[in-house]
Parts: sequence; C-alpha cells; structure tokens
Amino acid sequence: MMSIILIGCGLNSAEENLLGRWVETENEQIVWQFYPDSLVITEDPFRRVDWGATSSKIMVDYPKIFWDSEGKPRDTIDPIVIDYKLSENRDTMIGTLKNMHGTHEFGLIRSEK
Repeated sequence: MMSIILIGCGLNSAEENLLGRWVETENEQIVWQFYPDSLVITEDPFRRVDWGATSSKIMVDYPKIFWDSEGKPRDTIDPIVIDYKLSENRDTMIGTLKNMHGTHEFGLIRSEK
C-alpha cells in the first residue's frame, strides 16, 4: 500500500533532496542511487525498489525470497525504515537502518560520478 501512495503523490521536497548518487563511507563500493521512481543499491544492482521519504525517514519495501520449513521459496517484503539526518549543505547523510534483520548505522556522501 505504501508503494501506491508514494507513486501517486510524486516527489516531495525531502525526496528531491535525496535524488542522485550516494556512496557509503565505510565501503566505497556500495552506491545508493536515488531516482524519482526507484532506489538502486549496488549490492543488488538489478533490483529497483520503491522508496519514499520525509525530512527524517526513508521508507523502502524491499522484496526478498526466503525458504520456508518445507524448503520452498516464498516471496516476502522486508520493510526498511531509515532514520537519517542530512548535513547543512545536503552532501552527507548519517542514518540508522532498521529491518527484519536488526539495526545498522551508516554514512553516505553525495557523489557526482
């Protein structure tokens, strides 16, 4: 349902501030690319996911496959919520990602490459 709401409303100013290429500070090989209609992370470059943001949270419904107790693959959604803060000039982000696997703190730097 969140995806339908996000797609229907267009971008808000918080989402516009995030558009572009961001590189993780701990691992420069991981790039987050925010597009108006999707988010792509280099860990899984073929998966585009819907995203939305407020001035302090990024929400992503991340599709995943898991194997049930019978060994059959099942589709599920891993709801990801990121509490974040942008620097004053909007070129650095610090955040805490929360999903079904726990909590992870990270940093991103805007990149023009």
